[in-house]
Amino acid sequence: MSESIISIDEISKIFLKSTQQKVKYSSTIQKTPKISIKPDLTCFVQFNEDYNGLVVMNFSADAAFEIYKSYMKAMGMPKDELAKTVASPKVSDTIGEITNQVMGQLIKEVEEKYDLNAEFILI
Repeated sequence: MSESIISIDEISKIFLKSTQQKVKYSSTIQKTPKISIKPDLTCFVQFNEDYNGLVVMNFSADAAFEIYKSYMKAMGMPKDELAKTVASPKVSDTIGEITNQVMGQLIKEVEEKYDLNAEFILI
């Protein structure tokens, strides 16, 4: 289980670096046979090669919009040029970019630690 927590910590670090804000998350990881969620924005990332899988990242509209604003401000975008609503394609594009960064870092770490290769596709 400690390996999973390290991965969550790494994801948190990527969000911190991208948005310059700490991310809060549950320290408990549970395997659930069935779950029903209704996120406002979802990113699916499929990866395969030496190992295969699918990562799903779900965001509420408020969380996605706050992450977008923090990320863009950290990149130097003036506040008046930010999207005004979560419905803007800029928000989903930015969340997709951050998801790519998260997956890129995770795949790099797996490759370095276990000498396994994978490529990923944001679906």
